[in-house]
Parts: sequence; C-alpha cells; structure tokens
Amino acid sequence: MTPEELLAMPSSDYMCKEQLEYFKSLLEKEKQICQESLVIAIDEATDPENISVTSSDPIDRASGHDALMKSGQYSIRLNKQIRMINAALNKILSGDYGYCDNTGDEIGLRRLMVCPYARFTIDEQEALEQREKHFN
Repeated sequence: MTPEELLAMPSSDYMCKEQLEYFKSLLEKEKQICQESLVIAIDEATDPENISVTSSDPIDRASGHDALMKSGQYSIRLNKQIRMINAALNKILSGDYGYCDNTGDEIGLRRLMVCPYARFTIDEQEALEQREKHFN
C-alpha cells in the first residue's frame, strides 16, 4: 500500500487491517534503521582511534570528550526512539494503535505517516509541551 492509497481510504476505515499492516511495516523499518545506527554509534564511540581523551594535547582531549558526549547523547536518543517504536508495535497488537493516549481521539493518518510512533494528537502534544514549558 502506498501513502497515497492510504490517504485515499475513507475515514470509516481508520486503523483497518491494511492500515495497521502499513504502519507495522513502517515501524519495523524505522526500528531496524535505529538499531543499525545505534550499533554504528557505539562502535565509533568505543573505537580507540576515534577517541583522543588520552592525548597529551588539551585541545585533542577536549575534542575527544566532546565527541564522546555527542555519541552518548545520540545513543540515548536512539534508545528512546526504539522504546517508542516498540510501544507503538505493542499498541498495534493490542488494538490501541492510532489513538491518543490522553484523549482516545484519532491521531490521524498524516501525523502517523510522519511520526509512526506518535502517542498524541497534534493538539494534545502541543498542550503537553506548553505544560512542560510552563512548569520548567
């Protein structure tokens, strides 16, 4: 199924078998990409040739520490994304996929096509971000 075919389906078909199969495939592809990227990031972070933290030159050491920090942050983001993808795949199995965690409203095909592991409608996501911003 193509994205155009998916969007052409009537709204009454929301999260029908074909749509769920489309999103399951999309999520599995994205998960594989994340896992491959994570392996590469870990390999690069642990490769002694890429790490200059033991250099006698302070600039090289600082650069090496900076690279390690960035690699670590990237790995953390990838792990978080993999967890969100797994949660979305579990929702497909349970029949809850495509519906907002807070309101139960339809998240929408277009939003899910951009971010297949989205948990909230756009309005609910914006409200959550505003509350987080307010409390921080």
